[in-house]
Amino acid sequence: MNDKPKQPEEPQPEAPPKTRKELPLVSVPDDRDMIAQEMAELFEEDKVSHQHGSSEPEAD
Repeated sequence: MNDKPKQPEEPQPEAPPKTRKELPLVSVPDDRDMIAQEMAELFEEDKVSHQHGSSEPEAD
């Protein structure tokens, strides 16, 4: 057993309050309609042209 009585821990000095980190927010326009239109133009099946062979699916 210890002969020394337990000493209460000394309260630590209060740390200065932490400053909040703030991230700047950038406003992004809602461009879903524009993206959908661009994707439709890219993947329009009527305009697809095949360089070799036909557009028929291959047999398994």
